[in-house]
Amino acid sequence: MKINGFRLLMSMFLLGNVCWGADDPDQSIKIFTWQGPGSGWSSDVNQSKLMTNGNDRSDVDWYPTYGSIDKMKNSDVVYVENHGGKVTTHAIPFLITVGYEYAITNLMFPKEEDKGPSLILNWGCQNGNDHYVKTNGTVVNLLEAYATGFGIDCNSKTKVYIAPKIDVGSYAETAFQSKFYEEFGKGHVTVEQAVKLGYEAWKKNFANPAIVDPLDKMIGICGNSQLTLNQLRANLAQRKVKPDQSIVVLIDGSGSMKGEKIAIFKKVAVHQIEALKENVEVALVLFNGCGSIHVLSDFLMMTPANKKTLQDKINGIEPNGDTNLAEATDFAWKYLDEHARSVNQGVIELTDGMETCNGDPVKAAGNINN
Repeated sequence: MKINGFRLLMSMFLLGNVCWGADDPDQSIKIFTWQGPGSGWSSDVNQSKLMTNGNDRSDVDWYPTYGSIDKMKNSDVVYVENHGGKVTTHAIPFLITVGYEYAITNLMFPKEEDKGPSLILNWGCQNGNDHYVKTNGTVVNLLEAYATGFGIDCNSKTKVYIAPKIDVGSYAETAFQSKFYEEFGKGHVTVEQAVKLGYEAWKKNFANPAIVDPLDKMIGICGNSQLTLNQLRANLAQRKVKPDQSIVVLIDGSGSMKGEKIAIFKKVAVHQIEALKENVEVALVLFNGCGSIHVLSDFLMMTPANKKTLQDKINGIEPNGDTNLAEATDFAWKYLDEHARSVNQGVIELTDGMETCNGDPVKAAGNINN
């Protein structure tokens, strides 16, 4: 298709809608509690407050083993009881050998947004400390390190990691947990709101409430603090629905696209995104300079909210730089191969077609068949 003398390369498939019911098994959650021997807390009872779907399932390991790590990896909501590493490290020889810090940061849970636990509460001394000073003087961001081990990026939109920043000792964590899970279990309450309410309950149970630090000194949150249980369930439902097609929208954001070209391309891209059905997943990639390629959005199923997310990113593009068309084309198809969940794949390429980085777009297109 030609628009005002430049080209628009695209492939589109419009597919059917997907809907889910309140007790639909696709929106059910798997809850796992890593309790540890002799801890004596009732964390599994508190987590049961999240079980508002008749298909939800819960499991607790009082004596964690290697198999417990696999259970944790394949659950949606996880509670880890760990006071100073003693409870869990005494249960698993591997953790005793290498130490709790090393073991957690090297768990290597899947980092993809559509895999691994969506919410982890890791209760133990300093597990959420973003400025932990080790005995040798080294400063470590345990909040980010532990979250990464559990497969949660602090910029995640669908996952969240929560942990105390302080030495919790025998403080009234049951009060925090009970209130946190009670509030989060309502469905519409965000993680941030539930943490605040849990903190208030926790504070009241100290012998001297005046010694309690402000919330931001007590609890660390890494990931989407605005996540609700309803959103978590919807995200999990999207994971279970395999897309009928995977599409990469590849946008030329180079300087040659300034003015009327980018305005038209934005309009076309926004329109095409709006036309897609919910069982299509789309990733958005921008190229705007030799060696400059940016994944503006990983694959998202085309729900109304996700469509708006992509459309806002498209409308925010400001052209600059050279046109690395060949490099970007190779990247788009490699990205599809590595990340797409459907075998039915395509690339929508929006460009004026003027390669300026010494690449060969024709050769890059030919590489697709290989």
